[in-house]
Amino acid sequence: MNDRMLVRFTRGERLFHWVNFITFVVLAVTGTFLYVPWRPYAAGEAGETSRYLHRLMAIVFIATPILTMLLSRGRGFLGDLREAFTWRAEDFRALGVLVTRTY
Repeated sequence: MNDRMLVRFTRGERLFHWVNFITFVVLAVTGTFLYVPWRPYAAGEAGETSRYLHRLMAIVFIATPILTMLLSRGRGFLGDLREAFTWRAEDFRALGVLVTRTY
């Protein structure tokens, strides 16, 4: 790592985001299979596999943030959550700019 690089997120946080991304994509694809049941890839054993995979990824998708919250150290998950839902003066200024620009 060079001297000019600033690491904003820990390895665990980056891993959480990648797991979240992968499970979201798998849920979107398998959910599409469930939404369009008359296609050949949604019938028979392929359909059963996609339904099982969808359920498994749903469990991982729900469990990952909970595990991240329980296993976080340092600044921690709750500190990040507090920061995300704290409004500062610059947030209100930015919101005012967005609200006043109606096209």
